[in-house]
Amino acid sequence: MEATVAGIRGFVRRQIKGERVWRIGVSVTPQSARVTLLTPDKPYRFLEERDKDRPPIVEELERKLESAIGRDVVVGVVQSPMAIARHIRISPRKVRHVVDAIRGKHVQDALAILQFVPNAAAKTVTKLLKSAIANAENNHRMDSESLEVIHVHVDEGTTLKRVSPRAMGRAYRIVKRTSHITVGLGEAEKPARVGRGGRGIARTVGKAPRRGARAEGARPQRPAREATAARAAEAPGAEETKASGEQQEERGGGE
Repeated sequence: MEATVAGIRGFVRRQIKGERVWRIGVSVTPQSARVTLLTPDKPYRFLEERDKDRPPIVEELERKLESAIGRDVVVGVVQSPMAIARHIRISPRKVRHVVDAIRGKHVQDALAILQFVPNAAAKTVTKLLKSAIANAENNHRMDSESLEVIHVHVDEGTTLKRVSPRAMGRAYRIVKRTSHITVGLGEAEKPARVGRGGRGIARTVGKAPRRGARAEGARPQRPAREATAARAAEAPGAEETKASGEQQEERGGGE
């Protein structure tokens, strides 16, 4: 295996498949390499022995990496600051349209984008993002200027079932869906770029299409009467038809 950032990151992902790891940070030098795992779980899960015959995840990963790249490897585990909002009275399908716009963005860029998103879920996601920033500053001693959204996902929560009375004693089912939103932060690899210019990105956040609706193309517009008359005048034979009409009028006037 090549001792590159992409190669080491792919190797680590294959080895820790099934574990909750949001980001894998890799730094490589000619003599050594360092791998940082950002996870929402407690770090001791990766440092304790899993079974009697299986060493901790960190020790096993260090041993495999050293034999694969031939360098000294240090693996660290960091708990990522996060915030969770549960039982939000908005369907997950609508919330995902909003969170997709801020995934991987700097926190300042994400707040600027959410400021101009017209969807109703933008207000809830903004509060949740600010809560995650406060957790990072107070609980993890991290600088808010160097944070980015490394993970965000929306799960389906409890579904409330209601009925609507209809004719002849029938009842139609009304389904009110809820969402669980999770936002995770980490150290930013790039500085903020959008700033207050998030309006253009926010315009790309569309509303969820109606269920079962087919994609419709642009409807063809009917040509204006002036354009139709101009094309008819330019058509071949139009002058001959006009001249013959004038001759008939002259003959009729002479009689």
